[in-house]
Amino acid sequence: MRSNKIKISAFVIAACVLMSLASIAQNSDGNFDDRYPKKSGALRFSKLNLIWGEVYNNQVKIDTIRLFNSSAKAMNIGTEGKTPDYLQLVFSESNLSPGAESYLVLKYDFSKRDEFGFVLDRLIIKTDDAEMPLKNINITASIREYFPPKESGDSIPDPKVFVAEKIVDFGKVKAGDKLKKEILIQNTGGKILKIHRAKTSCGCLTLSVSKSEIEPGASAVLNVEFNSFAKSGAESYFFNVYFNDPMNSDVKFEVKADVWK
Repeated sequence: MRSNKIKISAFVIAACVLMSLASIAQNSDGNFDDRYPKKSGALRFSKLNLIWGEVYNNQVKIDTIRLFNSSAKAMNIGTEGKTPDYLQLVFSESNLSPGAESYLVLKYDFSKRDEFGFVLDRLIIKTDDAEMPLKNINITASIREYFPPKESGDSIPDPKVFVAEKIVDFGKVKAGDKLKKEILIQNTGGKILKIHRAKTSCGCLTLSVSKSEIEPGASAVLNVEFNSFAKSGAESYFFNVYFNDPMNSDVKFEVKADVWK
C-alpha cells in the first residue's frame, strides 16, 4: 500500500522551533506587565507593532509575538480576511485556554511585496473575545532595492539617474489653484534606467512619468501637479522616486508654495 507523504514547509518547521525556544526561555518569575505590555480586550500581547526599519527587497523577516488570554473563558484566535501572499502566519494555539500563553510567528517575504519605500501592513487578528473581537497588529518597513555584486565580465556602466531640479518652488499661489511642473529625468549610464515608483504621502500631489524605462542617453518627464485647495501659508511637501540606479536608487524631491486666500 502506497503511503501519502505530507509536505511541511520550512517556515512551519522554523515556526515550531521558535515557539519551542520561546517556551524554554520563558521566565515564569518575570513581571507580567513587562512580558505582555500591550492589551487589546482580554488578549495581552508582547507587542502590537513590528518595526523592521530599512530592509531589502530580497529579504525575509521572521518574528514572534507572545499572546496571553487574561479572560475567564477559552478564546478562539485566527485571522480576519485573506492574508497577502508575502505574509505567512502560524499560531501555536488556535484555541487559547484562560490564563494560557500562545505564540504567533510571522514570516514576511519582501521579495513578493512589489513595493519600495515606506510600507504599512495592518494585520487583523479575529477572536471571539466579547470585549474586543478584532485586534490590530501593525507592520512597518522601508524597502530598498537589493543590487547584487556586478559580474566580473560586465564592463557596461550601470544605469545612472540625473535630475537637475529636485526642488519645485511654485512661489506665491492662490488657494484652490492647481499648479503643474515638468521635471526632466536623464539616464547618463550605460544600461536601461527603470523608474520603479513615484510615491508621496500627501493627496495634494499627483505624480506621473512619461515612460517607466529610459534608454542610455535618453530622458523622461516626471509630471508634478500640486493642488493648493485647503492649503494656507508656507507649504512644503516631499515625494520620492525609486530607480534601478545602484548608486542613487531613491531620489527625494520637495514641492514648495506660499498659498494665500
